[in-house]
Amino acid sequence: MAHVRRKFFDLTGNGPAPIAEEALQRIGAMYDIEKAIRGSPPDERLNIRRSKSKPVFEALQKWLMARLAEVSGKSSTAEAIRYALNRWQALGRFLEDGTIEIDNNAA
Repeated sequence: MAHVRRKFFDLTGNGPAPIAEEALQRIGAMYDIEKAIRGSPPDERLNIRRSKSKPVFEALQKWLMARLAEVSGKSSTAEAIRYALNRWQALGRFLEDGTIEIDNNAA
């Protein structure tokens, strides 16, 4: 997820990028949940992820798909969205396992 977040972050460096900014807010909401449950037992983390993170994650996917239909296919925004959507299954692994992190930045 850190790589996906970075793709959108990079888009905000060149001026207004409303789609990228909203993507960062939506991704940030999942990171906020992760921050709140860090250090909790795996079963508790998994339950909270299923109840709180999963709806955010699913809404993000739908939102990204809708935005992809609105932007030029050759744009940097489209590239960032496709990067995320092409890795969606792997990005969602943290929702199925309370022992893994949302990203591998710690590695």
